[in-house]
Amino acid sequence: MPGTPSTPISRRRIIGLVATAFFGTAALAACSSSTAPAAQPTAASAQSSSSPAGQPTASQATSSQPTTAPAQSASGGTNEAITLYWDTFRGIGTPWPQHMIDRYQKQYPNRKMILRPIPVPNSQQEAYPKMYAMYAAGTLGDNFAFDPSHWEFYRAVPQGILRALDDYVAQDKLDLTQWYKPFMDMQYYKGKLWGLPSWGWSGHDGLHFNDLMLQEAGITLPDYESSDWTMNKVHEVLLKLFKKSGNQVDHYSIDLSLAAIGVTTIARAYNADIISEDGKKALLTNSKTLPAMQWIWDLCQQDKIVSLPGSYQGANTAFFASGKVACIQGGSLSVFQIDRAIKDPKLAKLKSVLFPKRSDGKHPSQLRGGTWNVNAKSKYPYEAWQFVKLLSDHDGILTMDTEGNEGALVRPDVMTDKYFTANPNFQPFVKNLLTAMPAIVPANARGTEYETTFAQSFAQFYLGKAPFKDALNNAENAVQKVLDEPMT
Repeated sequence: MPGTPSTPISRRRIIGLVATAFFGTAALAACSSSTAPAAQPTAASAQSSSSPAGQPTASQATSSQPTTAPAQSASGGTNEAITLYWDTFRGIGTPWPQHMIDRYQKQYPNRKMILRPIPVPNSQQEAYPKMYAMYAAGTLGDNFAFDPSHWEFYRAVPQGILRALDDYVAQDKLDLTQWYKPFMDMQYYKGKLWGLPSWGWSGHDGLHFNDLMLQEAGITLPDYESSDWTMNKVHEVLLKLFKKSGNQVDHYSIDLSLAAIGVTTIARAYNADIISEDGKKALLTNSKTLPAMQWIWDLCQQDKIVSLPGSYQGANTAFFASGKVACIQGGSLSVFQIDRAIKDPKLAKLKSVLFPKRSDGKHPSQLRGGTWNVNAKSKYPYEAWQFVKLLSDHDGILTMDTEGNEGALVRPDVMTDKYFTANPNFQPFVKNLLTAMPAIVPANARGTEYETTFAQSFAQFYLGKAPFKDALNNAENAVQKVLDEPMT
């Protein structure tokens, strides 16, 4: 689900200036399928009977009633006429926020919910400094989102900004198996529940080909589930897709996702990663990671078939739709974005596949997801919690996709909607929802600095600003410096 969903940002406009390339796409959510999802998991299978380590179940959670909400009714909410504030950057510019407010106010006529959009001109990551400042000033709203996949979740919890919701889950007997377990697990930190899922997807785990260019080159892709689909085969296909007339490039082979979200997937395709599992060590020069780095380097610097910065301006989906690039690395949300971008079917036709399977049988991925939270200082925390439940219920999640242009794939009961089942290119991504590999959280909670530093330093690598080993060492050292900083 693009970060700022209505205005996805191109990394090419940012690299070399500020490294927020990742943030412009990380929050993008995945979405869309045409044929009915095969072996679609049920809600019951999506949530295991055991909770994550240190995580209380609904039945174990205490049911202590919050003391800050006045005039409590038997259900825990106030009977007063009250006003709540929703500070968000999600869905702004779409009908979705008002849809949710109308639902809430219809259900609770004595309450007024006021939307306060948070401007994010370039990237949703711009929202968080504003939210911290608002909290310090006592003006942050009752509802907001410090998303786990933006890393600020792991800062906001220790700072006491979010209210733990375990007691409300127990009081309302909320069935947590409504959501896919991986996305529900992301809502827990330090043994407590801090939100309910919003957007969620499996990262930049796909390759979106222009099928017209495949046909023109006489290429038939192997089944992405077969052993014939390998990283070497992907390289071979991309070499055949590059087209040049004299000194003029007719179209590039691929637009790679070269911020941490995309490079992580490529590293995982080689059974490696770019930082250690404990979040303390950069692994760009690790012997297991080097083949992945060599794969990227060869495409960018040896073959020169990647649409690197300067190849075009604007969104890569527009570049794809105009027939200027044969493939985009992206996720499930890219299916919808590309389909919307294609205006001339004679120039582009989408065919989406997953990255090749690893030796363990999994397709490489990186779980991404968001949350809806309650302000720890809210005067009406239970009423704000009721809005969180509405935002995360079936209608809230489905319309977040269909109206809000997000990629909210966090509930099994929305995946059978025709919005998803009507697009065959979404089908490959369904299986990764339950098998997606979790993102590694930097141990010092400096995820924002980590992402930014990676994007800035790794750009020197794929742009060939230094020899292979030097550029990779420089990037690793820069990332390691951030990981060595004390916890914030």
